[in-house]
Amino acid sequence: MKTYLFIFLLSAFLFPCNAQELIISEHLKAKVGKPASMALSGNLLILKYDDWTFSFENIQPETYVANVNLTGIEHLFIDSLFDTTKRDKLPNWLAIISKELADSVAPKGSSVNIANLGNSKILSSYNHDGQQGFIFILEERLIHKIEVLAKKGRFDNLMDNITQRNL
Repeated sequence: MKTYLFIFLLSAFLFPCNAQELIISEHLKAKVGKPASMALSGNLLILKYDDWTFSFENIQPETYVANVNLTGIEHLFIDSLFDTTKRDKLPNWLAIISKELADSVAPKGSSVNIANLGNSKILSSYNHDGQQGFIFILEERLIHKIEVLAKKGRFDNLMDNITQRNL
């Protein structure tokens, strides 16, 4: 994954153009415009545009929730943020954490969407009041998280531009 990020960053500087592709994984990509600035810090890539920003990271199950190792149940846990019936499969204490996190990822009044793209599952929410959205992409071995600070149109445009890669 770090190789993909390095190639993306390098191409942004060596081959300027109007559209860029963010390689999310071996199966998925997102068409994004050329950002005004980019920053990479550990596992977090931040792309800043004139009127919006988004960050991309791979969720680390060992550290995503403080003091909880989600290894082996990370897919179920992220699913439980959007589907309350999934919380029934979690231990009570973890279901409580799921509810608390869900309240910040998808607060009441948020637009929530669950879709499949190839073998990937995409869970998203957009909070109109806070102009903030979250996109979780669940793949067999990885979970990607995209956080968007933008108006709804920008969020929807990013969602629409997540597509399968032709390998």
